Amino acid sequence: MIGGRSLEVLEFPSVVERLKGWAGSELGRKAAEGVSPLDDPAEIELHLEETLQMKEFLEGGGELSVGGLRDIGGLLKRLEAEGAFLDGKELLEVAASIAASDLLKKALKEAGGRLKELGRRFHAPVEVANRILAAIDPRGEVRDEASPHLSSIRRRMREVHGLIYERIRALLGQRDWKEIVQDEVITQRNDRFVVLVKADGRARVKGIVHDVSQSRASLYIEPFEVVELNNELGVLRRGEREEEERVLRALSREVAEVRNRLSEDLSLQAEVDLLYAKAKLAIELGAQKPALNEEGITRMLSARHPLLVLSGEEVVPIDLLLDPQQRILVISGANAGGKTVALKTLGLLTLMVKAGLLIPASASSTVNLFGRLFAYIGDEQDLEGHLSTFSSFINWVKGVLEEVGPSTLILIDEIGTGTDHSQGAALAMALLDEIRKKGGYAVVTTHLDLLKAYAYGRP
Repeated sequence: MIGGRSLEVLEFPSVVERLKGWAGSELGRKAAEGVSPLDDPAEIELHLEETLQMKEFLEGGGELSVGGLRDIGGLLKRLEAEGAFLDGKELLEVAASIAASDLLKKALKEAGGRLKELGRRFHAPVEVANRILAAIDPRGEVRDEASPHLSSIRRRMREVHGLIYERIRALLGQRDWKEIVQDEVITQRNDRFVVLVKADGRARVKGIVHDVSQSRASLYIEPFEVVELNNELGVLRRGEREEEERVLRALSREVAEVRNRLSEDLSLQAEVDLLYAKAKLAIELGAQKPALNEEGITRMLSARHPLLVLSGEEVVPIDLLLDPQQRILVISGANAGGKTVALKTLGLLTLMVKAGLLIPASASSTVNLFGRLFAYIGDEQDLEGHLSTFSSFINWVKGVLEEVGPSTLILIDEIGTGTDHSQGAALAMALLDEIRKKGGYAVVTTHLDLLKAYAYGRP
């Protein structure tokens, strides 16, 4: 459980945004949006180990093609409906997705470890992709070779098309036509080949009027000499459409037959792209995999705040220790001395580890997997409830104390401020005593002398 606005005040969403930026596809970006702290230690360890192996794979010169991944989930969903089929461009998307799965499968095979196991889970039915590409051209049109019948229809269509042009050109060479033709360009109206004729010369030629120009000075006329050929072409076009649909339906049935495998591959693509993004972020941060702990020991060594690292600022590494003998840590120092940054670093790195992300700290670090984390940082004034900063803090404390237990980490910035110093210090000491009593862990920052003395007097 991550309490209240703790994710926001510790700036975990900013890390997620950076993670999304490293994803190569929309699939990966959607997966990155769902990254959040986990509770199962085994699941956390698995995510960290996979990320570490991907990081080492990429640093060792390994390459993954994640930029061309397609989200074909909607297309696969459509094929669940009876009689549904995909058009040529949509089938090409499916073929591209299969090809991407095949590339990832082969690349991960070379990676070894957990990544190799991940690659083995891809189905990548390349035979389906090959049949799609053999039947559909790069523009998404059905190829002549998709079926012998389609090839025959299109061959005859080209012949008829040529005959129509020959006859019309012959007519345009005759005096009656030549004198009244507005433009010798042969065009189409209503899928019929026609010529543009001056309206006042209509009586001099024989043909069917299909349209009138915008100025009404010209007519689009189909000469009687090509009517039968235009009729035949119309029949051929219908046959072409029917045969194209037959081909598309047949290919769509093949896709539907492997729909479940393609859906599984799609999930794997998103998983691999997310893993790629995690590894790229880790490389950018100079991050490492810490040891995990469920015995209350957190030892952050050479820890740096990830957002400061990403900003390019010079970051001073810090060491922080919490364990069952030292469950309360009070950080004091001058203003702008880095107290809040230290607090946020501990909180954010703990969240990152629970989310399966490597952290900018020494690989010798140990991170306890706290079951609950609460953070109160900055001005948490309750504007909606019209409460002051101090009153808002008191309400927050009441809620937190109901949840405190041995697996709870509480982070408070400038504890005891917002009221009289002595009263604030007394409240802070009472709160920390209660947290200790319940077995919880707390890290707080302060500039109050009474609270500093309290910390010195307790282990």
